[in-house]
Amino acid sequence: MSFGSRRNIFLGANTRYGFKSLYETLLTDYDNYNLTVYILKGGPGTGKSTFVKKVIGLLDSLGCNMDIVHCSGDPQSLDGVISTEGGIAVVDGTSPHMIDPKCPGAREEIINLGSFWDTSFLIRYRDDIIQFMKDKSDYYKRAYHYLQAAGIIYDDTVNIMEESFEKNKAYLFASNLADEILGDFEPSLSLGKDKKFFATAITPAGLMGSVNEIFRDDKVYSIDTTMGMSTSSILEVIKVRANLCGFNTESFLCGFDTKLEHIRIPELKTAVVSSNPYHEASGSDMYYEYPLEGFLSEYNVLRAKDDIKYNSIRFDELLNKAVRMMSKSKREHAKLEEIYISSMDFDELNSYLEDVIKEIEGVIQMHLSN
Repeated sequence: MSFGSRRNIFLGANTRYGFKSLYETLLTDYDNYNLTVYILKGGPGTGKSTFVKKVIGLLDSLGCNMDIVHCSGDPQSLDGVISTEGGIAVVDGTSPHMIDPKCPGAREEIINLGSFWDTSFLIRYRDDIIQFMKDKSDYYKRAYHYLQAAGIIYDDTVNIMEESFEKNKAYLFASNLADEILGDFEPSLSLGKDKKFFATAITPAGLMGSVNEIFRDDKVYSIDTTMGMSTSSILEVIKVRANLCGFNTESFLCGFDTKLEHIRIPELKTAVVSSNPYHEASGSDMYYEYPLEGFLSEYNVLRAKDDIKYNSIRFDELLNKAVRMMSKSKREHAKLEEIYISSMDFDELNSYLEDVIKEIEGVIQMHLSN
């Protein structure tokens, strides 16, 4: 058996602005891949993550490449799997990343796992469910308050850095880098399209995700940054240039402030990646490394070094506090799962899902044969 390649990504992130969902992009950004999207509905503990794992096993058995979507609320749990090669996506479509079909039956299918729970059992635990859901929500609200506060401190460091940043040199660097990557290609009448992901996410287990793992097969241009320095304006130049040349791109957004953080051009197997203390890009596959600090006025930065250090300490404290609140929320979620698991008829559910797996296998086989 030959296995396809895997990437571990996120489509949702706990950001300074609250929860940011990219799940709906499955219904808008994949038109040219002719995906069939299976949307999972059901409460906690109803088997959504387990079913995703079964689909992953099926894709593995057929040798298909895939993106495995992890849950930012519990990185050990899976929210979905996407295989453009296999022509299918299976995704959790429940809160906080609700998605509903836009072209039901023709492009999207709903798998309702809630059909297999005992409603009378759940009604007996209604008060407990309501309380656990409230507690879970309250902890997340507090987590987002801490992330919002961290964002204010982050903005102060950004302001310090921007006063010292030589923007003209940075734009020239972006143009030269775009020339190096795309200089052999002319603009195309057919514009490339962009898909969006998160490479990393703030979770109850801390900052999760691996930049090196996602871009392991690519020629990687690494731009070294520090807190308060964004590469988004540089990456936008490269993304627009690639799309104008007809290349599809993959944008990876920052899991904290949602700005563009990494860009990949799949057809060229090339990526431009931001590397910082929170997600370092390193290894023998690095083709080019450039420190963005080279565009800073050293005098201005030295003058504000104590403020920058103070902000960094406070930022990390608030980030860790947010993680602890998410961890408490996860414990409330586990209580909900326990109730819902007890309400499920898993024999009937598994029988139903066996038929769904056969249907999905047929869709994949048809896609592979075209």
